[in-house]
Amino acid sequence: MATRTKKEETVTQQETVKKPSQSTRLREIKKNMKNIDVEVQNLSQGNFVYAKGSDILEINERGETKIVSLDLLSAMSKSFLEKFFIAIVDVYDDYDKNDVLKVLGIEDEYSKFDISVEGVESFLDDKTSVDDFDKTLNSLSDNLVYRIAERAVILDKNKQFDSYAKRKSLETRLQNPYLFGAV
Repeated sequence: MATRTKKEETVTQQETVKKPSQSTRLREIKKNMKNIDVEVQNLSQGNFVYAKGSDILEINERGETKIVSLDLLSAMSKSFLEKFFIAIVDVYDDYDKNDVLKVLGIEDEYSKFDISVEGVESFLDDKTSVDDFDKTLNSLSDNLVYRIAERAVILDKNKQFDSYAKRKSLETRLQNPYLFGAV
């Protein structure tokens, strides 16, 4: 008598997780603004204070960070974000930073440059070649270049920024030959 063995078949099912479309993600972000936490960093040389009703954002030191709701940021005048008094450095609650930037309408600059105190400092340091410095500087908005120049002038005053070529690049870009002259 012959014995037949049955071949065992293993079937693996792959679960396909469909990523929501960008428009769906953006709608979800707009709907949940009060529940989305965003970390912002003070890029100005002084205090940053914003108050609307009972909501207050006060950041006293350059580089200091605070966590606020996206709702508070969206209520601010867009110029606070466009002039880079503060920068968005992180987004929590499993939301994508780029989607949040898009909702706020400020995604373009963030795609070109690391907008943070560390990013500005790194950009101004000796490791950035003058050619790369010029190329990047010319691709940025005037508002961001002003913020970078503000930091460069302070560093120069403290004898921590000694690149003549980068100083000239900033003066040329801002059409201000006296930018470092008053230091």
